[in-house]
Amino acid sequence: TREDHQNLASQLYALYAKAKRVETLASIIGEEDLTAHDRLYLKFSHELERRFIQQTPSESRTIAGTLDLGWELAMIFPERDLTRVKPEQLRRHGLRKGATAGGKTAIIGQQK
Repeated sequence: TREDHQNLASQLYALYAKAKRVETLASIIGEEDLTAHDRLYLKFSHELERRFIQQTPSESRTIAGTLDLGWELAMIFPERDLTRVKPEQLRRHGLRKGATAGGKTAIIGQQK
């Protein structure tokens, strides 16, 4: 696999774990009382489950395609939140095609 595989997997797992905690908090206090940053976690969780985890049997995705999708999903967060990937991995894989950490040009929520 690629050199970013392990770190990206760790990062996605950490983001998803935090997202699940935020979902629990939202069920108690209501989504409207979450911070904008916490709402990013809800969006991430929804998109990770829909686009990454629930790969259909008819969907043929390579490992490189899966890693690229993982980067796309992670890029909605500011760079300061992406602590488990190396800066050079972020530059090489995460900030491709004009994307910026924080999702300013990321295409999360859109199908390719």
